[in-house]
Amino acid sequence: MKPKSHAHPDVSDSDSEMVDGMDLGDDMSIDIDDGFSNGVSVSAAERSVARYEDSLSEAIAYGQSLQADYKADHRPEVKGIFKKTFSILAWDDPLEAGGTAAEVVGIEAKIALANELNQAILKSQGRPPHPALETLYRHTAVCIQQLALMGVSAVPFIDMKREFIDI
Repeated sequence: MKPKSHAHPDVSDSDSEMVDGMDLGDDMSIDIDDGFSNGVSVSAAERSVARYEDSLSEAIAYGQSLQADYKADHRPEVKGIFKKTFSILAWDDPLEAGGTAAEVVGIEAKIALANELNQAILKSQGRPPHPALETLYRHTAVCIQQLALMGVSAVPFIDMKREFIDI
C-alpha cells in the first residue's frame, strides 16, 4: 500500500498521450469512455469531488489549527492522538495500510469511540457514565465468578445471557 499522492502524473507536451489507457489531450483533461454509464452526470460527480476536497481541506486546516494550539503541550497522550489522527490522511486505505492508521479506523476503534461518546453524553446530562443495566450485568458476572471460586455447585446452571438478553 502506498501513501496518497497528491501530485499529477508526468505528462509530455505531445498533442495526445495515453496514460494508463486514458487519453490526455492538450488541456490535460482526462477523457474516459469505458462503455458503461451509471446514470450520474459529470457535473454531479464533479460537485461530489469538489465537496470531498473542500471537506478534506477544512479538516486539514482544523487539524493544523489544533496542532498550533497544542504545540507547547508535551504530554505523550496528546502527541499520540495527533499522530494517530494525522496518519489517517496519509493513506488511501488506512485499514489496509496497517499499523497506527488501521488502529484508528478499525471496528474496535469505532466501538471504543462510540462508548466514549456515550459516556461523555451521559456525564454531561448528570447521569452515571455507565447505564444501570450494564452495571447490573457486570456486577452479576463478578458475583457468579466469586460463587464459582467458592465452590457453589449451582453456578454452572446460571445463564446470564438468557436471563438478561434473551428474555
